[in-house]
Amino acid sequence: MKKTLGMLLALVVFLTFGSFVMQHEAQAEEVQFELLGKVGGTSSTFDKASLGDPIFDVSGGLDFSVLFRFPVGVGIGLNLNWTMATQRLERTKLTYALEAKKREVVTQYPSIGLALRYQAGDIFDLGLWMNYGFGSVDIDYNNMNGAVASAFGLKNANLSWDLQTFELGIMGAFAYRIEKINLDVMFGLQAYIDFSRMLADDSTLENARDIHGRALDENSIYAGGFAVVFGARYDLIFGNKSKKKKRK
Repeated sequence: MKKTLGMLLALVVFLTFGSFVMQHEAQAEEVQFELLGKVGGTSSTFDKASLGDPIFDVSGGLDFSVLFRFPVGVGIGLNLNWTMATQRLERTKLTYALEAKKREVVTQYPSIGLALRYQAGDIFDLGLWMNYGFGSVDIDYNNMNGAVASAFGLKNANLSWDLQTFELGIMGAFAYRIEKINLDVMFGLQAYIDFSRMLADDSTLENARDIHGRALDENSIYAGGFAVVFGARYDLIFGNKSKKKKRK
C-alpha cells in the first residue's frame, strides 16, 4: 500500500511536469534528456542506533533527467534518481548480544522529483534537485544466536523496512559537445542527503525490541553522500539552430 501511494505521487509529479512542458514548449530553446551513472560513498545514521549505524562505504546508481531549457540557460525538469549503498554495521550492545558475525545493511533510494539547472558557461552546468523517494532498507545479521534473538522478538536474521524519503541534491558537471548529433558527454560531481522514515514491510518486526526495549518496526535513517557522475545528454533543439552557440 505504501509503495502504491508512492507510485501515485510520482505519477502526479510526472503529469504536472508534462503539463508545464506542453504549455511552455514554444518558449524553449531545447529539451534535454540526460542519463548519468554514478559511483561514490554514502554514510548513514539510524535514530535507534542499537541496530548499529552503517559505516561509510561505497555506493552507486543512476540519474535520469528531462530538462526544459530556456534561452537564458535556466532549465527546469523532471529528475529520476536511484542510489544503492551496501554498508557494514557498527558493533553495538544489541549486535554483540546477538553474536552476529556479519552485520550488513543494503539501502536503496529510488526517487522522483523536480530538477533546477543553470548553464553557467558553454561547458559547465550547475543544478539541484528535490525528490520524493520510496526505497527499502535490508539488514542481514548472519549467524546470530537464535535464543537471544527470540528474546528480542526477532524471528530471523534478515530485517526489512520500506522507506519514505525526501532527497535533496546538488551537482556540477562539465560537458563536451558533439555538435553533429547534439550530444554532450558529461562528467562531474554530485552530493546529496536523504531523510527517510523506515516502516517494517512485513510482520517479522512487529514484536521486535532493541536493547532498551524500544520497538524496531519503525525508525528513521539519515544518509549523505557524494559521487562522481558520468554519462550523456541529448538535445532536442527548437527554433533557429544557428542561434545556438557551438561548444568545444
